[in-house]
Amino acid sequence: MFNLGYLPGSDKSVITLSDSTLLALNQSISLLAPSGIIAITAYPGHQGGEEETRLIKQWCNRLSTELYTAQIIYSSDKKTAPILFIIQKTTS
Repeated sequence: MFNLGYLPGSDKSVITLSDSTLLALNQSISLLAPSGIIAITAYPGHQGGEEETRLIKQWCNRLSTELYTAQIIYSSDKKTAPILFIIQKTTS
């Protein structure tokens, strides 16, 4: 499970960064067991969050549809609302 952005109530200048997030996602997906799930909550409202969210969407769209299913769940029409990504490895 990835909860991106910054830690609420802490220094908002300390945030997740696109490069390290994508590196971690690539490492995680390579370890995912059949039927395993990766959940990612991205927050486009924080500084750098819009780019990070956009790159995660691109990453999801590049995943093999033979090996993975990816869902993107929007909770609101607000541009800054959190977005949930669910990636599941197929059983084959």
